Amino acid sequence: MTRKNRVSVNLLIELATFVTLLAMIATGLVMKFLLPFEDSDPLHRGWAVWGWGRHSWGNAHFYLAMSAVTLFLVHWAIHWEWFCHMVHRRIHRPDDATEEAPPVVRHGYGVILVMVVVLAVAGFFIAAARGLRTEVGAERDMPPHASQLSTP
Repeated sequence: MTRKNRVSVNLLIELATFVTLLAMIATGLVMKFLLPFEDSDPLHRGWAVWGWGRHSWGNAHFYLAMSAVTLFLVHWAIHWEWFCHMVHRRIHRPDDATEEAPPVVRHGYGVILVMVVVLAVAGFFIAAARGLRTEVGAERDMPPHASQLSTP
């Protein structure tokens, strides 16, 4: 890929990420201020914005978030060499600024950092699933998969 094409692809990814994040902000604001929780205020039950209720806006917000994560991962893949180089430089500060580590070492640091991030996100998700409880007197139960994860 030529430098010009790489810059164009990078610009498109950055613009798509920016638009996705703006849409996430917009859906979050709609849910927070225009469609409050139905349980907290029965007067707002059944309200909709442009035909979408709170649940539909929440779905849109979730899929926008997954799109943003995907775009971030593509951005990360495009800049992988730079990322690995910077991680290596932060961890192993060579005395000589021109000293270059072998690619295996640089990529190893990058892979380790990615694994740490993935484990942190997975750990948060597992902890949240284990802490999932139903409200006292709630009419519905937890989904079957959530009850398998929660502690007794």
